Formats: sequence, structure tokens, C-alpha cells
Amino acid sequence: MFSQWSRNAIVGDGPKLVIDFENYRVGQDSASKGEGEQNVAKRLLTDVVSVHKSLIEVVVYDALACNSVWINHA
Repeated sequence: MFSQWSRNAIVGDGPKLVIDFENYRVGQDSASKGEGEQNVAKRLLTDVVSVHKSLIEVVVYDALACNSVWINHA
């Protein structure tokens, strides 16, 4: 079985903790105009910010996939 997902985690000197994760939705993420990986990441970021806004200080993303759509969303 093949699975793709994105996750948010706390990093730094303290304990490492996964905050949330989002699965790639086959047929939905790839069918829309944007890239599937970016759709998953945007959905995850939106959910995490709505619940844990005070925990978010920095967003790190793959430089090859970053574009203006992603930066404006973040």
C-alpha cells in the first residue's frame, strides 16, 4: 500500500512532538489545478494554525516546491 502525507512537528531543544498530519487525498489533490503535495500542505497548515496559532513561529517547506501561491497562503 502506498501512502503520502504531510506533518507538522515541534522542533528545537525541547521534546519533539508531531502536532498534526494530513493524508494525500487521491483523486482530489491531484485533480485540482495546484500540485497535490502543496494542496496537502496548505490544508494542514490551515488546520494547525486554526487550532495551535500560538505554537507557529516558523514554517519550513521544500524550496523546490515553494512558489507565490504557497508563500501567500503561509
